[in-house]
Amino acid sequence: MNVLDESFFARSTQEVAQDLLGSFLCRKIGNTVLKSVITETEAYLDEKDEASHARFGKTNRSKIMFESPGVWYVYLIYGMHNMLNVVTEQTGKAGAVLIRETIDFKGPAKLTSAFDIDRKFNGVAISPKHNLWIEKGSEKPAFESLPRIGIDYASEKWRKAPLRFKAKI
Repeated sequence: MNVLDESFFARSTQEVAQDLLGSFLCRKIGNTVLKSVITETEAYLDEKDEASHARFGKTNRSKIMFESPGVWYVYLIYGMHNMLNVVTEQTGKAGAVLIRETIDFKGPAKLTSAFDIDRKFNGVAISPKHNLWIEKGSEKPAFESLPRIGIDYASEKWRKAPLRFKAKI
């Protein structure tokens, strides 16, 4: 098992988003371990990024993005869907990567539902000790950079920014 540790996440958000492609999202539930290859991510940057929760600074919702890298940032949208993110960058600088899809689950809400992920993981270290972790894949796949999805509230610059990364699998 080659588990990604805090040092992997304590880097540029865009680099982490790209390097997560081809890695395995792993979740232990009881005696069962679910694993699925990460195929799509989105980078959310600091306060300058109009699509990021950090755009308003450190709020109750976004404060986790400014804290230690290598923890989960899980939030609820539309009152019913949990979104799974990893916190990146150095402590004090906001950054997070949304895990959009894996090879088995298309869409972030389907993924969190299938893996039984909810807000109890928010702020928890990414580790097998906490039953939710990421393992390094055998190789990083080729990928394309695309605009992020569902951020109509942001200016055109940020709506068109190529901060979504999709593996060509």
